[in-house]
Amino acid sequence: MRRPSIGFAFLFLVVATPLASCGRDHPQQEGSYALSATEFLRDECNLQRTLGARWEGTLSLAGNIARFQLDDILFGTQLVGNFKENLEQFHLDGSVANIATPVQGVSCLVDEVTIHLEAITDNANTFHGSIRLRYVSLLNSQCLCELWANYRAVH
Repeated sequence: MRRPSIGFAFLFLVVATPLASCGRDHPQQEGSYALSATEFLRDECNLQRTLGARWEGTLSLAGNIARFQLDDILFGTQLVGNFKENLEQFHLDGSVANIATPVQGVSCLVDEVTIHLEAITDNANTFHGSIRLRYVSLLNSQCLCELWANYRAVH
C-alpha cells in the first residue's frame, strides 16, 4: 500500500486551512430587522423628510460575509460586507444607479446612491451603529446630498 506523499499532504493543508476559517459563527440572527435612527448627524438636504427615520431590511450571513437587503424606502439596495477580525462588528456597502427621487422639493435623477453601514452586535437580535447615505448627481448640484445617522436595529 502506497503512503501519501509529503507534497500531497502540504497541498491538502494549503487548501483546507482557508476553508476551515470560512465557517466562523456569529451570534447575530439572520432575518428581518427594523433600523431606527437614534440621531441624525448630517442632513443638509433634509432627506429625513422623504426617507423617514425607520428602515427595514433582511440580514443574511455566510461565515464572515454579511448581506443586508434594504427595503424600497432605501431603493432596495443590497449591502455586502464582512465581519471584522475577531470582533462582533461588521460593515456593509452598496449602491444603486439612476434613481429618480425628490430632493428638497425638486425632482432629481440621481446618478448613484451609495450606502455605508457600520454595525456592532449588541446581542443575537439587536445591533447598532452608523449609516451614511450619499446622493451623487453629475448634472444637478441641488441633488448632491448626504445623510449620516446613528441607528439601532431590532430583529
